[in-house]
Amino acid sequence: SLHDALPIFRSRIVELRGLTRQETDPEAVQALKRRVAALLPLWQEARDLARLTAHYYDYDKEAHR
Repeated sequence: SLHDALPIFRSRIVELRGLTRQETDPEAVQALKRRVAALLPLWQEARDLARLTAHYYDYDKEAHR
């Protein structure tokens, strides 16, 4: 589910940011920053969709009991 993917996205972003701080090669730093920049919107969208659909699925379960 989207909710389960959130910690995976977040931990990868945190890991990449840590690698960015440790990296000394400017090109590698820029590559890591691009990867973070690519993951951030995915994480944010998954977070927003998980929040929006959480109530939908709760409602759907109640309707089918």
